[in-house]
Amino acid sequence: MRIADFRVTPIAISDPPLLNAAGLHAPYALRVVADVLADPEGVRHLVVGSDPFRLNALARGTEAHFGDAHQRRP
Repeated sequence: MRIADFRVTPIAISDPPLLNAAGLHAPYALRVVADVLADPEGVRHLVVGSDPFRLNALARGTEAHFGDAHQRRP
């Protein structure tokens, strides 16, 4: 099995506003289905054709492309 394509899909999840000390928050929580730290389209060449069960290899490839996020944190 190989990954045939890579698509980024933004979604809005219903998140009812709750009254709290700071007031109300927005009625939706915005998320992205394929979440990568930087430009998701930038790793298309790393993802397409890859084995979806080799997650460590995919993680190493994206870290090599973008740099390790843990090293950039203060």
